[in-house]
Amino acid sequence: MAEAIVIRRRRSGSLLVAIEMLLISAYSTYWLCKKFDLDWILGTLIFIGSMFVIAFLFFRIRVFRYIFSIIFSLAWGFVALAIAFMLTKSNVSPWILSVVVFGIGLLVHKGHFTAEDSTEVIHYK
Repeated sequence: MAEAIVIRRRRSGSLLVAIEMLLISAYSTYWLCKKFDLDWILGTLIFIGSMFVIAFLFFRIRVFRYIFSIIFSLAWGFVALAIAFMLTKSNVSPWILSVVVFGIGLLVHKGHFTAEDSTEVIHYK
């Protein structure tokens, strides 16, 4: 009987998503450790656990992927907006750059939404 093997193409935004997961985990760990005065060993366990939870939610739940992508694309857009306001005296250019960076952020995350559509199944004996 032939076995089905699913081959997925490499996703283009995996590094960006990993960085975003790392940022969320680091911030949540820092906040919890400061708020509850936790030990650094427990903080390390929280960091590792939150990385696994966020990765599980991102790769298994489609709605979480959409929300995650939109929130972080907006965040990157606001970072670009803040940097652009520091670098230029124009009031229009920073907003244009912010919209462009938001769009690029969504395009980078797009590979995670079309992964199921671009999956190939190969049967072999």
